Order: sequence, then C-alpha cells, then structure tokens
Amino acid sequence: RRLLIDVAARLDHPQTINALVEISLNDPDHDTRLDCLELLIQMERPGLVVPYARALKSADNEMVNRAAESLEMIGSRDALGPLINALVTKHTVMVGSGPSQDTYAFTPSGGTAMNFGGGKPKAVSQPFENPTVLAALNKLSGANFGYDKAAWRAWLAAEVKANPVDIRRDL
Repeated sequence: RRLLIDVAARLDHPQTINALVEISLNDPDHDTRLDCLELLIQMERPGLVVPYARALKSADNEMVNRAAESLEMIGSRDALGPLINALVTKHTVMVGSGPSQDTYAFTPSGGTAMNFGGGKPKAVSQPFENPTVLAALNKLSGANFGYDKAAWRAWLAAEVKANPVDIRRDL
C-alpha cells in the first residue's frame, strides 16, 4: 500500500492528487493518512489548502478534526478563516436507546443531552468545540483566543488590515 502511495505521489495529475487527498482524510490508518499528507506537502502544489478547508464543513466531527490537523501540517495562513469558522461546529448525535430507559450524552465540550423515559432514539444537534482546530489556529497565528470566534475574527481582520496583500500582477 505504501509503495502504491509513493508511486502515485510521483504522478502530477489532478486525479492522483485528489486520490491522495482522499486517502489523507479518510484512510482508517493514521500513519497512512499522514504519509499521504506529507507527500502532498512535498509536492508543493498550489491550492492544497482548499480540499482540507472544505472538509472542515463536514457533518462528521472526526473529519473536521482530521482536516484541521492536516491544515496545521500544511502550515498556510490561508487556512485561518476556515479554521476560525470550524472552532465550534454543530453535529447531530442520537440520544435514547429504547423504551423505559434514561439516557445521557456528553460531548467533548462539556455539553450534555438527557432523555428521560426512553422512547425511540432521537437526533439532537449539539455544538462541539474542536481542540484540534484550536491547536491549528494557535500554531498558524501565534495567537490564542480560545473558542471565541468573534475575537478570532477581529484579530484576523486586524491582521489583514495591517498586512494588506497586493494582488496586482507585475507585467
């Protein structure tokens, strides 16, 4: 498997790049995901941030955190805005397991959902704080505003204003 990934990384074709990105996000083996990402980073392809920023919007919270870990490794400040948006995400969890049972669900952010009296399982939307996203933001920015999206957005706006980008092309 590693040999196939190494060979694929040598092919400069969009479908190959997409396949490596897919593996880096979805493979069940953590080392395989990291190997693919490292190969993609070594290729220095423009636009590498885009598929990982898109994955931050996933309905699967594990995928959100995998994408954040990848963006931290890529190291591009272009990811700051999408990471700020993914600091706290809402995901649907199932609460309840059957008749006459009291159920409880605890989230990593300390939130709880309770269901007394049983009944059918219910889908409940809950906010999740994403520590991997926060870690990526801290590393890429050198700042730390915790999970306060408003403070992060204000900081990013000040950074953009202080360091404007000249998008004109030299001819």
